[in-house]
Amino acid sequence: MSLNQLAERATEVAEAQPKLVELIETLTAEHAALSLTDEQHAVLQGLTNEAMEILRDLGR
Repeated sequence: MSLNQLAERATEVAEAQPKLVELIETLTAEHAALSLTDEQHAVLQGLTNEAMEILRDLGR
């Protein structure tokens, strides 16, 4: 990876992180406000966990 490509990737990560944090916060708030079945709860929790994992990966 060239220095220019690395700089572009760093910019992309910096721009994506706040958006992902906001998305996770929104998912968490919506999740808490809904009356879900256990299955729906598990699906939503899985999606939230995936978003958090992506955020952690971007931070590396």
